Amino acid sequence: MRVNALKIIENLNCRRTIRIAILFGLFLPAVVSAAPSTVKGSWDQWLDSAYQLTWHDRQDIEKWITEKEIQVFDQKLSGFTGEWEKRVNTLPQDGVPKVFPDRALRQLAIAQLLLYLKTSDFVYLEKALHTMDSEPLKAKLDLPEMAFWYYYIKAHYDMEKDDAEGFVQDLFQLWMDVVLKMESAANENGDASSAARVHDFYRSTPYVYRNLANLILQRAIVKHKLSGIDALGVIIWNLSSRMPSKGYGKWVEHIAGGISGPESDNFRLGFTVQFIESEKKRRSFENLLASGNDSSIIEKSLIDCLSHYEMLYGMAKTTHGRSTVIIKKLQLFSFVLSKLYTEGPERAVLRSIPVLQRREGNAWHEDKAVLDKAMDLFDDLARIGRGKNILFENGFLTQQTYLAAMHELWRAIMNVSLDTALYYDHHIDSKSVGSLQINIPLLEKALIRYLDFFTRHVNNGYQDIVPDNAYYGAVEAAELLSDIYFLSAQWEKGLKKYDLSLARRIQALEIFPFDIRNYFITAQRLAELGHLEKYKKYVFIQADRIRNSDLIKAYAVQDDKYPDKDLARMQATVPEIIMRAPYGIVLQPGLQQVPRELSERLALIEKEISGESENDPIDRQSRMRISELMQPLKQRLAKEKTHTREEILSIVQDIDSLTAFIEEKQLSQPQSALDEKRPFGHGLFPGNLHQLLLELKQIKEECLLLCQMPDMDALRNKMVFDVNHPLHTLIRKLYHANSPRDFHYMRLLHIDSKASEGKTGTK
Repeated sequence: MRVNALKIIENLNCRRTIRIAILFGLFLPAVVSAAPSTVKGSWDQWLDSAYQLTWHDRQDIEKWITEKEIQVFDQKLSGFTGEWEKRVNTLPQDGVPKVFPDRALRQLAIAQLLLYLKTSDFVYLEKALHTMDSEPLKAKLDLPEMAFWYYYIKAHYDMEKDDAEGFVQDLFQLWMDVVLKMESAANENGDASSAARVHDFYRSTPYVYRNLANLILQRAIVKHKLSGIDALGVIIWNLSSRMPSKGYGKWVEHIAGGISGPESDNFRLGFTVQFIESEKKRRSFENLLASGNDSSIIEKSLIDCLSHYEMLYGMAKTTHGRSTVIIKKLQLFSFVLSKLYTEGPERAVLRSIPVLQRREGNAWHEDKAVLDKAMDLFDDLARIGRGKNILFENGFLTQQTYLAAMHELWRAIMNVSLDTALYYDHHIDSKSVGSLQINIPLLEKALIRYLDFFTRHVNNGYQDIVPDNAYYGAVEAAELLSDIYFLSAQWEKGLKKYDLSLARRIQALEIFPFDIRNYFITAQRLAELGHLEKYKKYVFIQADRIRNSDLIKAYAVQDDKYPDKDLARMQATVPEIIMRAPYGIVLQPGLQQVPRELSERLALIEKEISGESENDPIDRQSRMRISELMQPLKQRLAKEKTHTREEILSIVQDIDSLTAFIEEKQLSQPQSALDEKRPFGHGLFPGNLHQLLLELKQIKEECLLLCQMPDMDALRNKMVFDVNHPLHTLIRKLYHANSPRDFHYMRLLHIDSKASEGKTGTK
């Protein structure tokens, strides 16, 4: 029976301890830690158990060997191999060939392999293979132990020589001649770990699994980037069912699942492993950035991520594989861009990184043309058809996989487009002509590129390759583009930019009709330009569309999606707001403006009733009563605080007592009491006072309307972060409930809406 590591300790009569080192969440095998002793062991007493160590990374192997050379063994490993190499290679003086035990030669090869794994010096690997190639050992490859070390060493050699075919053959020999034989023996003899009649090496099966997995996945694919070994995926699949579903086995199981997963490249093992490695690199970059590491370390990590994506894209053999890489790369772009325009310590760090600096005004990622490549890829995939064979040739195992990939690709395109625009928007200084000249054209280009992409696909009808939230993305792009056009119009000749600003704002409110702020902005800007008639021409129709929409009514009764009945209230309220928007007092500024507007009007009322003249029809008693009714309101409004929606609603309700008293007094007076000389006189009181009371009633009505609306910022934030929000599906269906020709924004932009041609553009 072979002498294992624990036997060494028994022979040395020393204390024994077991250390467990953790590497990537995995357990390092139990190793020997001996107390000081005058007697030390020899390497040949342990080398037969080296399979417990050989599956670890170079740094851990180096550390273990260095420690044991001092603590346990009587010489360095290089000294041990040197002595045996000298014995084997020295020619006998008597001419009689030396014969060495098989075990001694095998242990020499193992020791040479360990030195290679410790130092990465190829010379040691050549020596190990030469030793195993000796006739006494090759003649006994029928023995699993001998076959393991021979093919394990040869596989490393073929890997270093970039011999993919030889490497694959070596691994299948290991599987057939070692793993299956050992498993068969274990099945015949019972539990191999406790059966004394079974050879010690047969108890190494779990370590053989780890050695095979590590050699294929980490050393060959990740470290050496050996291509052409995808056939070994079948071994990884089999190992995943044999290894424990924790530690190293969990990682192998993850890779085995990824080979046929939604982000695979048609079962290619190498792509799957490198893809998972790219995800690790991405997480490492994000963690370094979040922990505030040195900018040079963060830059190195980012460059490593980007170069790994480039390598992975080159590995992909199918359009599915290429789309997977592009999606992940675009997601990284979005992450970095969002950090560059968002306040925080991470922005300062990223801005100091040279690779993220702007080039000729362009954002750091623009010169890579990844976004254009992604759009072209989406267009190509949109045309391939849905036949099972066609999809499989392109790497999609099912239609569901195809649709999921298309949706993810679209979202990645959309997010980078918006984040690029927001990046330029962040750099705009409205007081600097130079800033406007540089950033506005780039911002417009980023948004128009996405909006044209959107129009090109949605105008061909309801297509399931377009995700539901693509429509909301178009709303965000159109809103920002409208703002930029309006900002830059003041420096442009003519009204073209103002017209474009209106067109894009109409696009936003026609696609997403529930955000009332777009109606206020449209009305205000048209009023400033003296073209409020365009609001009636292009926007009033929205009130009828919303009020009479059977689709909205159907969605409003779905209690599971809209438990608060917000949708039903919006369908009733938004049309009213649309009609009132051009003339509103608090509709546009919102509920928080209500206290201020009320305070101003109460102060004016107080001023109106403070004077008294002979011809004034307001008697002293009425003045006192009006003043009494105003006092509680004035006290509540005088508090400097942010009022809740409920508090504002309560304050507005208190207006009723004031307006009711005035109306009662007014109706109780005879017609002869009216002052016909006042140009604004419509009742008992002076014209200005009467107008103020009408405005109070209008404020109340508008406030009640606003209270029927949900918090739009909160709602839209939910829609941004939840791609499955039910409103995404609704606005998509609302869009396709109309013909493209029914949209005003199409006509304003002169967009060709002929779906059959599939060509769109902005003239």
